[in-house]
Amino acid sequence: MTGTNIMISGPEECCGCGVCYDACSRNAITFTMDREGFRMPKVDTGGGCVLCGQCVSVCPMLSANGTPLAQYMHKGGNPHAYAAYSRHETDRDTSASGGVFPVLARVTLDAGGIVYGAAFNDQWDVVHIPAEDEHQLKRLLSSKYAQSDASGIYCHVRESVMSGRQVLFSGTPCQAYALKNYLKRDYDNLLCVDLFCHGVASPGLFRRYLEETTQGRGEIQSISFRDKTLNWEQYAMCIQCKNTDYWKPYRKDAYLRSFIDRVSLRKACYTCRAKGFPRKSDITLGDFWMVSRMRPYTNDHRGLSLVLLHTMKGVVHYQMAVPQLHSELVMSHDLIEHYAMSGKPVHRPEQRERFFDLVAAGSIAQATESCCKRSLRCRLMQTLRKAAMKLHVYERLRNIKKRLLQYETK
Repeated sequence: MTGTNIMISGPEECCGCGVCYDACSRNAITFTMDREGFRMPKVDTGGGCVLCGQCVSVCPMLSANGTPLAQYMHKGGNPHAYAAYSRHETDRDTSASGGVFPVLARVTLDAGGIVYGAAFNDQWDVVHIPAEDEHQLKRLLSSKYAQSDASGIYCHVRESVMSGRQVLFSGTPCQAYALKNYLKRDYDNLLCVDLFCHGVASPGLFRRYLEETTQGRGEIQSISFRDKTLNWEQYAMCIQCKNTDYWKPYRKDAYLRSFIDRVSLRKACYTCRAKGFPRKSDITLGDFWMVSRMRPYTNDHRGLSLVLLHTMKGVVHYQMAVPQLHSELVMSHDLIEHYAMSGKPVHRPEQRERFFDLVAAGSIAQATESCCKRSLRCRLMQTLRKAAMKLHVYERLRNIKKRLLQYETK
């Protein structure tokens, strides 16, 4: 689209993928932090930008138009679905869920390839980097609940692909969509892996959180958003510091609470069209949270991944990884029943703007406490649901509820 630039996308539409930076041949696009701590593009209209429209042509938010999973499957879409976890205990211990990603990545590395994904830099910002060996791969493992800075990485991925190397790119759905738009065609030696995306939290907010949380604890040595000391379901935020460590379960940590309750997400996440189906990726990974309902006998509480294979390329790569995995097919009807609304944008909380106003005026802990209060009914229902799952009666109760509803509609 010539005669315009990426600024036709307002802050409500920009997903922050950074691909417009790579697409601009005039180096006319830079990124600045907005008041909420999100990176926003800024275009030099004083001579740099020539209105070629390349930045607009690659923007995923201006081209994506996905639908929820159930709707996609009812129209004939049929992704291959598997419940899986790595046979290597270390993979599961160092990954957010079942440790499938490092197994997929090793298939690429063993072929002399290169893997791209999100990692912490020396300042503990989340950025996209390449990994070419097992040591570098460790930096890409586990979830990072702050938006990754991927600007500049897309051109590096293209160089790797054009050189003929096997390439695995991992990222959010909008980043995978952005890469495919940037490359303008598919390549046999490129495997795209995205995830079931909850949304992306503010990098500036995360920087502020680290300052508030680690004050007086000494230099940060490691960060885990998904520490499994208790178990996979009851994960915790763990920040290891030189003097004293910080550790809190996710429901008691201010940053994780704000993320889970959706008040700290980017504005575009509430209208995201890139996370719908069909996906631009070859493989989608995520936590198989529904295992306690669907297969309680297989849940050892150490982490299980749900794997969706969208393309034949994804199927072939996954089959090469299967010898290192415990893998079980998930039937289509189970996928529709339990993941029907996957791919639908998350709901925008009424407290979102107030949350960022309170953060600016005070602390993240105070803002979270004020904006993320759960009702007594919500807390009671969650307690009863957990108890039912532990007693393996949850599925029976759901079936009884279904029958009652069917009886009432007759």
